[in-house]
Amino acid sequence: MLLKSAVILTVSFLLMISFFLCGCARVIRDSSDELVMNRWEATLKGGAKVTLSFEENNATLSVKSGDISSVLSGVCILSVGEFVICDEKTKENFPFSYTLYGDRVELSFQNSAIILEKC
Repeated sequence: MLLKSAVILTVSFLLMISFFLCGCARVIRDSSDELVMNRWEATLKGGAKVTLSFEENNATLSVKSGDISSVLSGVCILSVGEFVICDEKTKENFPFSYTLYGDRVELSFQNSAIILEKC
């Protein structure tokens, strides 16, 4: 009986250690990690909605106002403070700079900026 209890405790202990060591948590090393791990959005004064999201090596930036929408989507080249969306439709590159402020990001493009919030 004592041996059976010792084996059960040992197996339980090993399973707990395995879960801790093999966890799927992602470590945030810099602002680019924080940027791509979240979805960002803003609603402008006129009612237009801006969203920015990342999936694997791709980024999508969309602006929707009523029935009109515009989307940039494609491969994303990312570094700390800057990223480039290589749009699949237009075959053009769109460079953005960004600054993270906790749950907000300031996104800049050609001397214009917008604040997006984490959602």
